[in-house]
Amino acid sequence: MAQVEFRETTDDVLAEVRRIKDELAAAFDYDIDRIFDDLRRQQRESEAAGWKIIPAPPPKTRNP
Repeated sequence: MAQVEFRETTDDVLAEVRRIKDELAAAFDYDIDRIFDDLRRQQRESEAAGWKIIPAPPPKTRNP
């Protein structure tokens, strides 16, 4: 029973994430360059407002 409830909750969350992702992409006519330009604009505005942008850590390298 717990698995069914978990799955339903997960499905609801995934459906909402996908809906929001599609709305955002549609706002830019699914143009990835326009989407990233807007993300960069938002980042510049956040930095100007005093937010500190923390870069992602470098990817871990594998030892052969």
